[in-house]
This record gives sequence, structure tokens and C-alpha cells, in this order.
Amino acid sequence: MPNKSTCTNRNCPPVGEPPPDHEQVPWAPATSQDRFERAPHVLAWSCDCQPVTYEKVTAGGLFWVRRTDQLDPADPSSRVIVESPSTGLEEEVSALWKRLIEGTAR
Repeated sequence: MPNKSTCTNRNCPPVGEPPPDHEQVPWAPATSQDRFERAPHVLAWSCDCQPVTYEKVTAGGLFWVRRTDQLDPADPSSRVIVESPSTGLEEEVSALWKRLIEGTAR
């Protein structure tokens, strides 16, 4: 997996580095696959050149952000997936998405 400085994927944004006083998102274990009949639809995603990636997703009229931590890039089974609290409001999730991409939230 390339690192941010050598990544050539221009189709997705890299995630900015957080400042020391960044917002702490209350991540929780992923449950969206169990809550909905159909898999959530991914609306946007961050670049996978880093060990932590983000996806803005929707299902059943709700919106949230899913975070994937790749603990060992060589081992796909080492992925840990967590989700932000679902607000149901696209505007709030879009604002959180922007803060994550800019690096002001983690």
C-alpha cells in the first residue's frame, strides 16, 4: 500500500493530519450490515493509501461515516471497522465528513 506522499490515486481525497486539539469522534462498533436488508451505499471515500480510511455512507434514509483501520496492510483480516453515530441528517454527516478529510476530526 503506498503512503500519502507517493500515492498516485487522484480519485479520492487524502486525509489531512490532525492538529493536537482535534475533535474526537465517538466511534462505535460497526452494525450497519445487521440493521439493513441491503448493504449501505457508499457516497464518498478517502484515499486508501493510509492505514485509516473513511467512507460516507447511507442506508434506510440514514447517513453516517464508516472508518476502517487496517492494522496490518499485508493481512486483510486485520481490518477493524467502526462507525460514527448515525444522525439521519445528511447535512450533519457531510459536515463531519469535511472535518475528517480536512484533518480537524478523528
